Amino acid sequence: MLKISNNVELADWEIQLTAIRAMGSGGQNVNKVSSAIHLRFDIKHSTLPDIYKQKLLALSDNRISKEGVIVIKAQTYRTQEQNREDALNRLKELIVSSMVTVKKRRPTKPTKASQRRRVDAKKEMEQQNRLEAKFPFKLSQIPIFYPQLKSSPDTASPSYIRVRVMTSDRVKFIATDMDGTLLDTNGELNPDFFDLFSEMESNDIIFAAASGRQYYSLIKTFGPVQDRMMFIAENGTMVMHQGNELYSCTMGNESIADIVNTARSIEGAHIVLCGKKSAYVETENPQALEEFAKYYAQCRYVENLLEVEDEFIKVAICHFDGAEKHIHSVVDPKFGHNHKVVVSAKIWLDVMSAVASKGAAIKHLQDSLGFTFEQTMSFGDYFNDIEMLQQSYHSYAVENAHEEVKKYARHIAPSNKDYGVLTVIRNYLESLNPID
Repeated sequence: MLKISNNVELADWEIQLTAIRAMGSGGQNVNKVSSAIHLRFDIKHSTLPDIYKQKLLALSDNRISKEGVIVIKAQTYRTQEQNREDALNRLKELIVSSMVTVKKRRPTKPTKASQRRRVDAKKEMEQQNRLEAKFPFKLSQIPIFYPQLKSSPDTASPSYIRVRVMTSDRVKFIATDMDGTLLDTNGELNPDFFDLFSEMESNDIIFAAASGRQYYSLIKTFGPVQDRMMFIAENGTMVMHQGNELYSCTMGNESIADIVNTARSIEGAHIVLCGKKSAYVETENPQALEEFAKYYAQCRYVENLLEVEDEFIKVAICHFDGAEKHIHSVVDPKFGHNHKVVVSAKIWLDVMSAVASKGAAIKHLQDSLGFTFEQTMSFGDYFNDIEMLQQSYHSYAVENAHEEVKKYARHIAPSNKDYGVLTVIRNYLESLNPID
């Protein structure tokens, strides 16, 4: 007797079992002993309930003949007893499976979220294709020479040495901080930069301004070439190219509220809430507004920062008596465990997402554009530049950089007042010409 369920059983006479010789490999007994089992079960003439019969006969299974007979051949095992048990189990499984109701699939419409994700993915791919067309890397295997800055223990100024490398190791991406690094002591860009920029372009080098400044402020500085370069703005929380966002790192409204309220409690602190659309301030202090204007070309006054609607990427806090002393000691213990808290200048401190940094932004560009750590050059002077220097093989701290920051750079460049960034880049580009 074969038990199918609690209420259904099959008598032995309903199942016809015949011993036959097994086929295929199996040792000396394979063609001599009848170890295989041939099972036959007539559905129509069985004692199964009618619903079982209907379900079985409706199956599209090659083990069920046109006459409604189930035929199963079991020869997996070497003994007749094992193959008999296998055949009966397979019959039971077939009967039981026929009673399983398959849930009918209902066609559904894509959700708004899935449609948005699909559109975003297509936009990202389109942007990627545009970037690849804009920056086609031409990596040949012709050996070249280029200079590597090395600090000399005997002299205050850096010395140059020649290193033979393959063009696959040539610099393909240069990123530089702005204030205290590329810009001079008056916060101005040397006009010679634009000629140097053209040379970088002709050598297939992507140039990026990596700054704590707002994107709208940066494009004013680089007006003539703004559509031909990258912008790593707001300390790496946003990467822009030709007005298109390539990467961003936003913060939740609850975090923003906690940070703003904490900053409000610090005497002498002035807050800039940085959004993708604009920067927002609630102070009317003339000195603070004058300072904000240097870095935020698009800035709006609001009565309450916590009522602003935007996507927020950073909270910048200014203290004219020193950010490290007056702001960092309050903000870092409270938010440093789950946010990036960085002193970006003597009077500025930024609070961002824990994963945000100039270095993270450069890593994103390395992955998306296909240049490597060894093909990356960067320049910085303050704590917000550390991750960028670590993400670059050719890392330079300018001579006027904070002493702690210099520890993270491979090389020291001349100071910003001596236009050290331009000097290093110019010497590198000159070295790309073959030497006789």
